[in-house]
Amino acid sequence: FVEVGTVTPKPQAGNPRPRLFRLGRDEAVINRMGFNNEGAEVVLRRLAARAQYGGIVGVNVGANKDSDDRVADYVKLIETFAPLASYFTVNVSSPNTPGLRNLQQAAALDDLLARVIDARERVRAAAGDTPVLLKIAPDLSLGELDDVVHIARSRRVDGMIVANTTLSRSPTLRERTKMNEQGGLSGRPLFRLSTRMVAETYVRAEGAFPLIGVGGIDSGGAALTKIRAGATLVQLYSALVYKGLGLVESIKADLASTLLRTGRDSLAEIVGADAPMITAEEWPV
Repeated sequence: FVEVGTVTPKPQAGNPRPRLFRLGRDEAVINRMGFNNEGAEVVLRRLAARAQYGGIVGVNVGANKDSDDRVADYVKLIETFAPLASYFTVNVSSPNTPGLRNLQQAAALDDLLARVIDARERVRAAAGDTPVLLKIAPDLSLGELDDVVHIARSRRVDGMIVANTTLSRSPTLRERTKMNEQGGLSGRPLFRLSTRMVAETYVRAEGAFPLIGVGGIDSGGAALTKIRAGATLVQLYSALVYKGLGLVESIKADLASTLLRTGRDSLAEIVGADAPMITAEEWPV
């Protein structure tokens, strides 16, 4: 599957350049893009033009930086893209739009999800069923995660994506100059933190919905670790910068060989198998 976005209702230039930095020795990326996109109208035309080709194409939606009503932006995007989106990602976890992560706080998140799900239901008859997924930051405290998962369950979201980029900087990073650039860090250094958040979310979700594991996946082994932590699906981006599109085929081949080697019929048998153990470990630095 492929996910496009983040899309905002109005066109948005994003943050000033430079806004993307490779940390080559760490196989990491720092970005502060700021939801740069040509706006909902243009993206909708593009999706309509390729609709005949099929495939699973999700739409990641967000609010304009200067919006007076950010929740209304999400609602508008749900209504606009429902006929063409295979699923929605409600992005409240980018660190590059000031104040956006505040939408992860309990009261704000509850209001947002209530209105987003209501919008999805209003257009369901005409647009069909479009799953809504919530994408969260890896920097939430466990108390905050308790609230987020509780609200996601109560509002009956269809899944969660764990996790977005991190504002934290590990002392083990080797690119000492670039590591201090503002923005979200992704790639290999995010792997342990994001995997821990997958496991923590998995034990809280109690099977209410599936998780998509994201963050530092650059091999079949990394994908398998995410699955054993609780991910039903995995997503990658930064590793493609360093390893190219062939990485997708390589990961799939590794996972298939793991099934053959272990005599399993499906990876579903091991989703979350290691979550209790991972959540008992010391917090990753």
